[in-house]
Amino acid sequence: MSMQFATISAAGPRSRNEDAFCVRQLDDDFFIVAIADGLGGHAGGDVAANHAVQRFVEMVSANRAPDLIQIGTTIHTELKDMQSLHPELQGMSTTLSAGYFLGTRFSGIHCGDTRISVNRGTGIKKLTEDHTEVERLLRTGQLSREAARTYTRRNVLDSALGANVPLRLDQIDFEALPGDRFFFTTDGAHGKVLLREMRRISEKYVAANELVLALANEIENRNPTDNYTIVCCFIS
Repeated sequence: MSMQFATISAAGPRSRNEDAFCVRQLDDDFFIVAIADGLGGHAGGDVAANHAVQRFVEMVSANRAPDLIQIGTTIHTELKDMQSLHPELQGMSTTLSAGYFLGTRFSGIHCGDTRISVNRGTGIKKLTEDHTEVERLLRTGQLSREAARTYTRRNVLDSALGANVPLRLDQIDFEALPGDRFFFTTDGAHGKVLLREMRRISEKYVAANELVLALANEIENRNPTDNYTIVCCFIS
């Protein structure tokens, strides 16, 4: 299996970019991908996001059969410890959607509202579920899809690494096929370009670098309101 990667990350209208990402190839059939979004408006959001991505990549690189839930829990504990030692970092937290491709198998973990999606043929679906208040209210029937579009607390997270809320870590196991296209995105990206639009735009490009530029142009044309990051992985 071979992989074609392309990435783009921008601050959007913000003064700094609190998103972080990494793509690392260890050998011909082992690839690590991680993306994180430090909580905007909180001290140290960029510190939290970069720490989560770097530590995930380090720990997976050191063990070809990693316990991903334990890795996520370790990162959460480290971020809490950093806040105890450095008062200026109090309140920092981050999302994390990350994993590795080993042969045709993708294994990952997820916390927060960054996303991993896969485009296969004419379909596209999320492999992650947003850990947000609005998604929880939708899932329990307390909020309709129509009401959710204008819900004032859409960006409130129910879980994040380093946050003072119960930690939720979801594990992902997915068998990839040649032709699959994986998208790792922060909410600044998928909040502007919907899943079905991502699939439609994806159909127009055969190169990953052309696709990420097209998606970024679409976001910019719609006036981004946040940092945005996209990692595209094409499997061939």
